[in-house]
Amino acid sequence: MSLVSIILPTYNRSKFLNSAFRSIVSQTYQDWELIIVDDGSTDESQAIIEKFANSCSNKIKYIVQSNMGPARARNNGIRSAEGSFLAFFDSDDIWLPHHLSSCLKVLDDHTDVDWVYAACQRVEYENGNGNVILPSTFYHNGEPNKLFSLKSRVYGNLHIIEDNRAVEFQITYGIDSGLQNSVMRAGVFSEMLLPDFRIGEDRLFISMALKRGFKLAFIDDINVHYVVHSGNISDTNLSEENVDKRIIVMQQLIGSYKQTFDYIDNLTQKEKNALNHRLADDWFWKLGYSLQWSHGLRQQAINSYLEGIRLAPLRLTFWKTFIKAFLYFQVQKLRK
Repeated sequence: MSLVSIILPTYNRSKFLNSAFRSIVSQTYQDWELIIVDDGSTDESQAIIEKFANSCSNKIKYIVQSNMGPARARNNGIRSAEGSFLAFFDSDDIWLPHHLSSCLKVLDDHTDVDWVYAACQRVEYENGNGNVILPSTFYHNGEPNKLFSLKSRVYGNLHIIEDNRAVEFQITYGIDSGLQNSVMRAGVFSEMLLPDFRIGEDRLFISMALKRGFKLAFIDDINVHYVVHSGNISDTNLSEENVDKRIIVMQQLIGSYKQTFDYIDNLTQKEKNALNHRLADDWFWKLGYSLQWSHGLRQQAINSYLEGIRLAPLRLTFWKTFIKAFLYFQVQKLRK
């Protein structure tokens, strides 16, 4: 058996830690070490972690750092990893018992695969009844995501991606991978570490890995319960009622996409076009329209619309929406 280094960054997640530890201990694959990186927690995390470490027979490493964000926490964990494979556990999620074993079987059976991931099921936490919000992140309304249209070698529910459009797809649609639902060969990190972003570092890292020639594969099965709650910092938490927080998250995500050009210097023209298209849509529709204009933040929305138009000046739908919004905004100012 090969050692798997599980890297668990955490920040003030004490109420989730015991569930996280039960999930890890319950894995059918047991040859693992756990590297916990505490990103400056101020709650009861330390006491819970130390109690678990004293009771666990597997090797536990506990690293404490000042609050620097999840990417730096994960990178510190990567530097301490001794395993041939790396897996990432988000402290508020739950791995199903077969997660490590099913991913490692793929990596053992297919030596050309460097990174394997499976689907998540999104589950609501706040009301305490575990309502399923999304049965599988690989499907929407029962229909398979764009991911399945990529050219792949298929073995049952395993799809090994062999499509030179993968980076373009990742930028435009996403290929439904994250760190928390993946297992990777340690060699992936011998060439690069995660970008130092608080939001979007995993999305950029996927493109970086693909551009460096690492091969990704996915298993069409549920391996992870992604727990949705008010403390999520991901842009996927659409239930978040704090509009200001959602705006900040979207701005940070846009910032991470903008920096793609700094991290990847060999994008094809199609990939560059896809990135500009994505940025334009995020500025205009996701930030400007859905988050700012729809919540009465008119001037901020106008500014975001202009950023989208700057990136895609020939998009007629942008101009139509912008002109209508601008005229409405001017009339409202005159009435005041």
